[in-house]
Order: sequence, then C-alpha cells, then structure tokens
Amino acid sequence: MTITVNERYIKPVCWNTGRPYTDEGQRIAAVVASGCVYFYDIDRGINGWYEAPTHPLSKWLPLEDSVMTKYDAGEYTQGLPDAIREALAIVAKRAPVLAQKPVPRPVGVY
Repeated sequence: MTITVNERYIKPVCWNTGRPYTDEGQRIAAVVASGCVYFYDIDRGINGWYEAPTHPLSKWLPLEDSVMTKYDAGEYTQGLPDAIREALAIVAKRAPVLAQKPVPRPVGVY
C-alpha cells in the first residue's frame, strides 16, 4: 500500500534514500498531520515541515517522493517541535540500513 500526502492522518513512515551520508545511509521519517508534512533526516540532523499539497493529482504522489522533492529543493521550513522531532527520530531508526558500504575499486586494475 502506498501512503500519499493527501491522507488526513497517517502513521509515520520511514525509508532509506541510499545516499551514503553515514554508514547507515540516509534514514528519513515523515508524517502527515494537521495539513502539514513533518520530516526528520536522522543521519544529517535536518528536520522541517511544509504544507501538505492540495492539488488533486497530489493524492497519487507517494509521501517519500513528496518529502524528497521538497527537501532537495530546500522548499520547507526548518525546525520541528521537540516532541515531533523525537518521535520521528524513533521511527527513522527503524529504516533499513545500507546492506554494505560501497567498496572502492582499485584504479587501473580491471
């Protein structure tokens, strides 16, 4: 089941972008509540929120895609209340970690 940003209330979701910011990757948790999307990138310590999209087509956009689009573009308000940030930190820690670290290939040896 895909959770979209058009839900009135949903349980928090978490995912790993696979970007190698830490040994665990980049784990993010997000939740939609009260017309806003709240997110926390536990590995980079970045958190924020933005108004949930209201466009009719947004109901088809997965929450992860919505968050990453806003996050990567810097289109969010930084900071969350402590209680929301702490709750999302617990959820983000449940995201899968990278299976293994990328192994550097020796230069010129193939």
